[in-house]
Amino acid sequence: MAGPDVPTPSDGIEAARAADGLALALADRPGPVVALRLAIPAGSRDDPQPGAAHALEHLLFRCSEGAEARRTIERVGGEVGGSTTREHLALDVVVLPEDVGLAIEALRQIARVEP
Repeated sequence: MAGPDVPTPSDGIEAARAADGLALALADRPGPVVALRLAIPAGSRDDPQPGAAHALEHLLFRCSEGAEARRTIERVGGEVGGSTTREHLALDVVVLPEDVGLAIEALRQIARVEP
């Protein structure tokens, strides 16, 4: 079940859920780009210490795999970002349509999700 901060297909977003519970949403955006979001159901509500989920979001982009994935996306002109809500930690990538495969692999690397 989607939480209030998880886009639904009625918002113009195609969503899927992996067997391990991770959600991936593909959103239409103005212009010739594709936006991908990996929503991990571990937001601030689940923090063992206040701010832990937000700190984890930043660490995912700074670890060696996350930093390399971010640089790879930026080299092709894409954007990488993240956010934390009470319900989810979200990782976002915006790329040209021809780089969708690269974006999916970058999200896997940042979140350390095996294919």
